Amino acid sequence: ATIWAKIEVLLDKKTELPSESTYFDEKGKKIRVMYFKERKIIDNKNIPMVMELVSLNKVGHKTVVKYKSLSFTKEVPEKLFSQKNLQERK
Repeated sequence: ATIWAKIEVLLDKKTELPSESTYFDEKGKKIRVMYFKERKIIDNKNIPMVMELVSLNKVGHKTVVKYKSLSFTKEVPEKLFSQKNLQERK
């Protein structure tokens, strides 16, 4: 498990929502930056449709999460979060 010594969150002045987060190791060195991009209003929530985590200590390494669609109003079956379902790999 990775434990960050410090996380700095930069907020957009207009929306007061995070635009990026910077992660530091125990020596105070910047290790990663998460960018929150392409905001969209979904079910009355301002959501970043793209999140990009860039490694600063491994050149060229990054993880990008892009949502094609989201909904906060759909019902989710309770059994989906059972211990068994959470432990199974699909």
